[in-house]
Amino acid sequence: MTEAEKLIKIQKCFEVYEKRFHQKLAQMPDYSPWLEEDRKKIKEEAYRILGMKEEWIPSIRMEKTGTLPFDGYSVEQYQYTSWPGVKGSAHLYLPNGCEGKKMPVVLLVCGHGADCKQTPAYQAMCRRLVRQGAIVLCHDNMGQGERGPMGHTDLEIPFACGTSFQGMLVMESMGLLRWLVKQPFTDSSRVGITGNSGGGALSLFVGSFSPEATLVVPTGYPSTFECFLRKDKVHCACNVLPGMIGRLEMWHILSLCAPRRLRIIQGEGDNLFPYETFCDLGRRLTAVFSACGCPEQVDFKAYPGSHSWDLLRRYEISKFFAEQFHLAPAEELEDDLLEQIPPEVHCMNPYPADALDSNDAARVITGKNPPAETRIWDVFPPKVDLEEIGDMPSRHAGGSGKPYRWLFAQYEASLKD
Repeated sequence: MTEAEKLIKIQKCFEVYEKRFHQKLAQMPDYSPWLEEDRKKIKEEAYRILGMKEEWIPSIRMEKTGTLPFDGYSVEQYQYTSWPGVKGSAHLYLPNGCEGKKMPVVLLVCGHGADCKQTPAYQAMCRRLVRQGAIVLCHDNMGQGERGPMGHTDLEIPFACGTSFQGMLVMESMGLLRWLVKQPFTDSSRVGITGNSGGGALSLFVGSFSPEATLVVPTGYPSTFECFLRKDKVHCACNVLPGMIGRLEMWHILSLCAPRRLRIIQGEGDNLFPYETFCDLGRRLTAVFSACGCPEQVDFKAYPGSHSWDLLRRYEISKFFAEQFHLAPAEELEDDLLEQIPPEVHCMNPYPADALDSNDAARVITGKNPPAETRIWDVFPPKVDLEEIGDMPSRHAGGSGKPYRWLFAQYEASLKD
């Protein structure tokens, strides 16, 4: 087969999947998320797609390992256990003088920043909120930051176990939010969650599923599932959502926030999620919240800039939290990337030798034990002819040079019945 013939064959495969995506989207159920019966169906379907069960959401056990003092606040370092053998690391930002008081709390969930909870932009956001008078919990996701040895990007066993890696991240984050709400310092009327990009995904799911969250601010992700699941791009394992296409869209899930306060945010020049899909999502949510009788509880804001949190968006988010939670005014700073906790300062020192990796965590959660050599195309076999093209590197293959076999397996995951 010539190179030209291979390229044509690849193009034909894309055309097959394009038609299948359209067919699935045409079968989308007609939900009315302002009706309680449909809201229940949406949550149940979202749990099923993500491979989540209420009984799998962990009860977090925290162990304080140190305290880092700063001007006006401190950062308590924690090692925690979520599921048996699954070890985590987190920072709790505490304003000075908060002892014995009921305080607003925020769970800040991280995206793919290189150092996770110690990524400068996430630290800056935590620092802004704590200096305004909120208590902030920020943890390392599985396979990121201090938990890097767990594995994050290239995972297949969770899907073979019948769950998803995103579902695992969501369940652990829900467990952390529940831990935070139970603390004696928490004012349960002021509980927020926010995050950007991968953290935007987590804050979207966790905020929608958690009635404890009174303020939900997902950023750099709200758009449509169709938008990114159809991309000619091999995704991180956390962006593989089996069976999502044709079953639910983001507006369905975010509708579960009503009548709680919701604001979605995006950069006008975001190169990952088109601005038009963000605006369409905002329109749909405005209609749903209006039908629920609480139109004032939702809005959508776009700011100059690209995908990541920048100085302007950190200021605007902290300003919004100040308004909603009656905090001190947001600080107008020329630079808020100050007072950094170095990435080598760890909560877990050393990293526990007996800690489970992400694949074994999936086995513990689900009770299933697929073979270690399972690949994603074993779980979601591509329904196209891959002879002579399956092992060719896909166009957006990432650092691992993943082949078309992997890309088309992800498409199959999205289209799963």
